[in-house]
Amino acid sequence: MNDPVLCVLLILALVCVIILFALIFTGGKAKKIRTVQATVTVKKIKRAYVRSLANAGVSGADWYEHYAEFQPEKGKKLELQLPKEIYDAIEEGDRGKLTYKGDSFVAFDKSGRNFVYGEQ
Repeated sequence: MNDPVLCVLLILALVCVIILFALIFTGGKAKKIRTVQATVTVKKIKRAYVRSLANAGVSGADWYEHYAEFQPEKGKKLELQLPKEIYDAIEEGDRGKLTYKGDSFVAFDKSGRNFVYGEQ
């Protein structure tokens, strides 16, 4: 076998491996951006903790993560982490258009007031 043929075969094998890993880690489907009518049912604040990094001389620290539970008109409830600014701007019972990608919040539009986070 000469070198160019071997090179092409190795490249094809590498491409196949990359595609296989992509299918395994995405479940075979890319996460799509979805927009649904939804109601904010619950707002939660969860306390998170970072262990100390003794070798770096950094002690443990607390921080808080903000979540909201949304009930789409059709389908099951979604619990999504929100930036604090958006968490503060919405209330339980608010209805609007929820946009999300997988388990990531993108936007919530209630009565013409659009709260957007990140890239769409």
